[in-house]
Amino acid sequence: MTHPALDLLPPLLRDSFARLPALSLGNWPTPLEPCPRLAAAIGVQSLWIKRDDQSGPALGGNKVRHLEYTLAEALAQRAQAVLIAVGEQSNHARQMAALARKVGLLPIVIVNQPTAPPLLRGNLLLVALTGADIRYLAADDYEKGMERRCDEVVEEYARQNLQVYRIRPDRSQVLGAAAGLRALLELKGQVEAAGLAPAAVVLSAANGSPAGMVLACRALGWPLPLSGVAPVLWKEPLHERTARFGNLLAQELGWPLHLEAAEILNDLSQIGEGYQCPTAASLEAVRLAAVTEGIFLDPNYTGKALAGLIADLASGAVSRQSTIIFWHTGGVPALFSAEQQITDHLHAHF
Repeated sequence: MTHPALDLLPPLLRDSFARLPALSLGNWPTPLEPCPRLAAAIGVQSLWIKRDDQSGPALGGNKVRHLEYTLAEALAQRAQAVLIAVGEQSNHARQMAALARKVGLLPIVIVNQPTAPPLLRGNLLLVALTGADIRYLAADDYEKGMERRCDEVVEEYARQNLQVYRIRPDRSQVLGAAAGLRALLELKGQVEAAGLAPAAVVLSAANGSPAGMVLACRALGWPLPLSGVAPVLWKEPLHERTARFGNLLAQELGWPLHLEAAEILNDLSQIGEGYQCPTAASLEAVRLAAVTEGIFLDPNYTGKALAGLIADLASGAVSRQSTIIFWHTGGVPALFSAEQQITDHLHAHF
């Protein structure tokens, strides 16, 4: 895929990356906006937000970037359907279901809970609107149960002579790293055009995107710190996981680059009780972004990421006299699955 941002790469790296199959599904580049009121509220000299929530289809989000690669691979394999196994409020599932329809594929979503909720809300409501084949998982062991359930559904479709492309976690993260790499190149062009010298980029570290971003910085020789704020604790240490996905992408592209886990910056302080569990700090970050800039975050990913930045500014880990880029990765529909927590937060504090 040709993309203007790729011109920033050295020719050999650019040519190998351009050979990676990709569709064109989003509105690129997404805006890079100054946010002076939020900057003043959190006490930093300059804050800019990279608006991947405005990437276009399916209410936007950074997964549009990922799916340009994922769905290209599915089509290359002559699939008629795409399957993903996720939690109830998955942004990935919402964007996959919509974009699969856009390119003529049937979306299949397996949700990690025993039965359908009594009320479809947030991302799951939007998935249902696409007419996706939604299944549910009743199993005590998530990994073995989900693996078995996915195999059953793939076999069921095979009996109908329909080929299913399954979005497998590791492969998805490598393609997500490719998307993150291209996104960082896009940001580099915008930063240069705006004359900015950012001290750091802060984003939610929930996928392969940071791996590709770090790899892009290495390829460019750009010593830009990338701080990933984790929304959940994985079994594999996050810095090792991120480096692994970046290295798998580098190997696939034939790039002579290798990431060390020690160079990956991750913040585990904002996880709280885990995935899809808002914290008081993330709820306050959501409120603060809305009341200062009219920008809506979600309490699970971007809210926790902004909470991490606020905490680092308060502790002195990030200088208040700096320029920071906050990467808004989307996820706004999840707000409508956390109405009670948000309402309670607003009533309790204001």
